[in-house]
Amino acid sequence: MKMNFIGKIGSTVWSAQMNMLRSKSRAILTIIAIFVGSFTLSLTLGLNAGVNDYIDSQISGIGGKGTMLVQHKMDSMDLETDSGPAKYNPDAANSQSGSAGRMIPITSEDLDKIRAVDGIKDADTPHSVSAAYVEYDGGEKYEFSISGFISLLQNNYDLMSGEIVADSASDYEIVIGLDYLEPLGIVHLSGDADDTAEKHADEAVGKNVKIAAKNTITGKLKTFTAKITGVTTPSIMLADAMQNVANRALVDDMNDYIYEGVPSEMQPGTFGSYAQIDEPVTDERLDEITNKLEDMDFQAITVDDMIGIVKNVIDGITIVLIGFAAIALLAAAFGIINTLYMSVSERTREIGLMKAMGMSGIRVFTNFSMEAILIGFWGSVLAILASLGAGGIINSIAFDLFTKDMPGFTLIQFAPQNVLIVVVMIMLIAFLAGTLPAIKASQKNPIDALQYE
Repeated sequence: MKMNFIGKIGSTVWSAQMNMLRSKSRAILTIIAIFVGSFTLSLTLGLNAGVNDYIDSQISGIGGKGTMLVQHKMDSMDLETDSGPAKYNPDAANSQSGSAGRMIPITSEDLDKIRAVDGIKDADTPHSVSAAYVEYDGGEKYEFSISGFISLLQNNYDLMSGEIVADSASDYEIVIGLDYLEPLGIVHLSGDADDTAEKHADEAVGKNVKIAAKNTITGKLKTFTAKITGVTTPSIMLADAMQNVANRALVDDMNDYIYEGVPSEMQPGTFGSYAQIDEPVTDERLDEITNKLEDMDFQAITVDDMIGIVKNVIDGITIVLIGFAAIALLAAAFGIINTLYMSVSERTREIGLMKAMGMSGIRVFTNFSMEAILIGFWGSVLAILASLGAGGIINSIAFDLFTKDMPGFTLIQFAPQNVLIVVVMIMLIAFLAGTLPAIKASQKNPIDALQYE
């Protein structure tokens, strides 16, 4: 029974394929119309997948959905034109001011309050150091900024080589950004286009660099020798300081020297902290924790939300491009309708003969609908194959122009589910377009059809 059913389907598909090829030129032109829309749609979805995948990988480097950036609520300033300048507030002397409000440093007491919130697993402040320069083996000096290791982001650091610093180590350790390896002379490139610092990242691990700190009062420099434990992948989402990660011993000792002799109230504070949400991370739980923090005069936003506006812009551009593809597919749909109407007209006597021999209207409808589906199938499959080839060429050109500086970024990616969606959607559109001609064929009266001239 099952084999008989499969055999009927195979027979219907084969018959529809042969009928479609009766007028090869007409079928090919209709398939080309489907091809254009499918090709545009495939490349658009591939571009969206590639860009969003890269953004997601960048987000993971600074924490995912379960990581919050927590700050004090800023004292909003009245921005009315007649409000005049804001009065000096001595209590905010160590705060950063701006036209939108004042940022208040996060203290150890604040961290304790944040950690005490139900649902927050841990919290820590990102400490940074503004070094004077970094150099390797007496070579060229380069400006350098460093961020302190944040334990709760242990699994989020995107390392290309080596390992993250040991935060408890007394020796100075640092993870350095890939972009510094070749300029500093830590690795040497041959000059060939395909010879990149990325291929030599392992060579940097274990080498020492000298990092200079400048005392705020005396202006004197002091160098600190740190061992490279790893190399980070360049990121468009992170500042250089977040790509150069040092252990606490190095950060503390450099800051102690930089602000030696500077009163504590005049030293810059840390104006935000990372908070890690305990599992499970759900939207409802995030809202609940955010509300609790707001009640304590904090404001919190997830790292994912911070990047959300970028993804929304990309998705908006994708929708516009999909709209262009939809216009091409709409035109192709009318082509299918025209093709099948002409086929029905040319095969009127044949339809009458089939119905006179006992073929049901449903079977006739199925035969013509299958022709439409096959037109959609071949148009979409050829478009997918062409877009795979075009995507490879575009990715190669993009690499030469700009993506080579962004390791892990493949501009156009073809996810299997997207490929399947394109094929199925185009076949569905083709089926719907072929419905009217198929209905017309199925409803023909066999006597009238046989008498058709």
